Amino acid sequence: MSAVDFQIAIIADLDLKSKVGDENKTFKSYLKYGKLVKDNDGNYSVTFNQDHVEMTSNESSAKGRGMELSELCWFNGKLYAPADVTGIIYEIKGNKVFPWVTLYEGNGESTRGFKGEWMTPKGDVVYVGSHGVNARDRKWVKTITKEGVITHCNWTANFDAVHNKLGIPSTGYATHEAVEWSEHKQKWFFLPRKVANVPFDEKLDERCCTNVLVSASADFTEMNVVHVGDLEKTRGFSSMKFVPGTNDNVAIALKSTEMQASEETNMKDVAKTYVTMFDVETGTVILPDQFIADYKFEGIVFMNSE
Repeated sequence: MSAVDFQIAIIADLDLKSKVGDENKTFKSYLKYGKLVKDNDGNYSVTFNQDHVEMTSNESSAKGRGMELSELCWFNGKLYAPADVTGIIYEIKGNKVFPWVTLYEGNGESTRGFKGEWMTPKGDVVYVGSHGVNARDRKWVKTITKEGVITHCNWTANFDAVHNKLGIPSTGYATHEAVEWSEHKQKWFFLPRKVANVPFDEKLDERCCTNVLVSASADFTEMNVVHVGDLEKTRGFSSMKFVPGTNDNVAIALKSTEMQASEETNMKDVAKTYVTMFDVETGTVILPDQFIADYKFEGIVFMNSE
């Protein structure tokens, strides 16, 4: 067995810190490159460059937010990233971003930008989805053709099927930021960031991260659940991709931690990102959580591969 390596990249969602300066005119995100290596013995390792590429944009939402990029996706030979407040899908070229299409919530007849959290190609279109919660029409999914034609799809039944498989009651919720379609397996894979059996509570939500992986047939009639490694309640999955050459049996994923400042515990805001790898059929961890940075990266991609 000979060693192989792949160039990878990750994208930052800096939330409110994406703003450059005091005026709501310019916003930024970070693109960091790295390498995934499989050595002669079949062992994997991941390294990232010390520096990163800073990209800026002048597009913003009515709330004065922008460039909060939450995913990376290769589609039609191009690299795209959705901004989860404005609804803009950017094409990334080097260190510059260019708006491709703009998505709006629900059936598209809304003035609110679509909160895109995951993006995956399937056949001739690319799917863009949100958290999959009941609030703000976030169980709608968009498909986009290579020409930029948008279709609005009500995925309520699909998200509900996943949640029912996990035994989540109607009072609870799951939030999704890592969803991928596997061409090899002809299945959907859902790696929820959070799962809770109680109504949303901002403080409790920080410790509702999960390690479940749900696979679903194309029509969502057959499903399977495995657990990925040990549960870390403050580390939630934010992106996953199948490793090329593994028949979609091995995945690489990002985990992120977000904790708000607390006067009670004298704790400051916390944002951290980790990378991990695992077998999608068994959940067996191949690369344990490896720290990347003290801010939030929410998208990972294999460069120049689809």
